[in-house]
Amino acid sequence: MDIPEFIDTYSDDLIYLREARTALVTHPFKAVWKENLDASFCRMLAVFMIGNIEEMLKKWRDKDRANVLDVYFAKDTKNGDCFGSA
Repeated sequence: MDIPEFIDTYSDDLIYLREARTALVTHPFKAVWKENLDASFCRMLAVFMIGNIEEMLKKWRDKDRANVLDVYFAKDTKNGDCFGSA
């Protein structure tokens, strides 16, 4: 089974974040940056997740015969446009 690249990179990103956080919280100078450490890592995790979700949607778009994802990827689309007209 061929694993899409975004799954591979996503798991690598998670390992990288976990290892980096562990290294920082066990470092002798951790008091210098500990105050904002978790907030910073949460932000990086969110950025990685969003990027990988978008890559996943691009991969699914190739197989989207109903063209549901075209609205999402269209230029200047607003969030409400993705749900159709009310």
